[in-house]
Order: sequence, then C-alpha cells, then structure tokens
Amino acid sequence: MADVAVQQPAAVPTPNDENSSPTTDDQIKTVFHDVNNFNVKHPLMNQWSLWFTKPPSGKGDNWNDLLKEVVSFDSVEEFWGVYVRPSAISSV
Repeated sequence: MADVAVQQPAAVPTPNDENSSPTTDDQIKTVFHDVNNFNVKHPLMNQWSLWFTKPPSGKGDNWNDLLKEVVSFDSVEEFWGVYVRPSAISSV
C-alpha cells in the first residue's frame, strides 16, 4: 500500500498565546482569533432566508400573506450566529 502524506493544519494562535503578535487593523482576524472582532467572513454560494408561516385563518388566506421573513444570511459566521441565538418568538 502506498504511503499518503497528510498535511497537518497550522497552529492558530489564540489571544492568550504568549507567542501571538498584537493584531492591527490590516491583519486577518478570523472568528477563531476573536469571536467579537473578526474581519474575515466565509461566504456561502447563495444568500439564505428563514421564513415563518403564520397559521391560516381558514378564510381563504393568500399563502404569500402568511409568510414572514425572519432572517437572511450569506456567510458561515452569520449562519452560526442565527443558529446559536435564534430570534425571539415575540419578534415574529
């Protein structure tokens, strides 16, 4: 069987890492470096929207009138932000 070389991922410095250099505005900061102050997003191929469908009243409601867009996102970071902290039911 042939040996396959597996590339190991590079170590990502954390904010508490002694060897990490101070970040400046022009440096790449991913969500892994700073959860609140990152400047790199991983785009999705398309924009996605999540919808809420109101229950029909039974009076011949138009289906389009029953739909309400809850949130749209177009990056991995925005998706996980929505997934981890969904909108409050009262805002729908």
